[in-house]
Amino acid sequence: MPATICFLFALFLSIPVQARDRSGVAPNSEFPWQHWRQVGKPEELGWSTEKLAAAKAYADSMDTAAVMIIDDGVVVSQWGETTKRYKCHSVRKSFLSALYGVAVARKEINLSATLGQLGIDDNWDFNALGTIYESATHDSIYHSFDERIARRIGMEDYVFKDQEYITGPDSIHRAYPFRMTARDMARFGLLYLREGRWRDQQIIPNSWVRESTTAYSVADGNTRDGYSGYGYLWWVAVNGNH
Repeated sequence: MPATICFLFALFLSIPVQARDRSGVAPNSEFPWQHWRQVGKPEELGWSTEKLAAAKAYADSMDTAAVMIIDDGVVVSQWGETTKRYKCHSVRKSFLSALYGVAVARKEINLSATLGQLGIDDNWDFNALGTIYESATHDSIYHSFDERIARRIGMEDYVFKDQEYITGPDSIHRAYPFRMTARDMARFGLLYLREGRWRDQQIIPNSWVRESTTAYSVADGNTRDGYSGYGYLWWVAVNGNH
């Protein structure tokens, strides 16, 4: 039997017509408390039950593991195993990017430092960023994420002691995959939509959120479909095109 492809997806819709304060958060915006709130019917927030059913059918055709659709902090629809911890590979870089934003603001990391000054030789890859972070903050990535982000935004399932580094011949630096549920990833996504703010606390500097999610290169795409670029460990659209 072929291996099932697991794909985690959280879809968000912010409401652009709402007035926002200086933090970038609309005054009436909702945040989840201990658990997410879900509307009784999608139509209450302007969504179509019929079209959501079509979206679910399409997701099921790709062996999608879990889907959550969030509209301004409220669950419109969800399906799959949203409470199961899946191993996250590439998206781990965005989690680390968020930690870098906090560490830079605390002056624990100097972005102007050279690799040599940071103790990294020419044999480097993305995993080197984990080595640099832990050396500069004197803390593990997993514990730091727990204290600086997960707990502060009320993640329901993240357990830093369950996380596990990976070592191997491909890198001299440890890889740092995360085990995360879809509903916790949805909180992380909402945090970024709210420009790093969670209720009355600025968890990640809003300047870092904007800067790190700006495309500085064109990495893939074409004229017809649009282009994707790379920010600070984020894949993002180039000029608003996907």
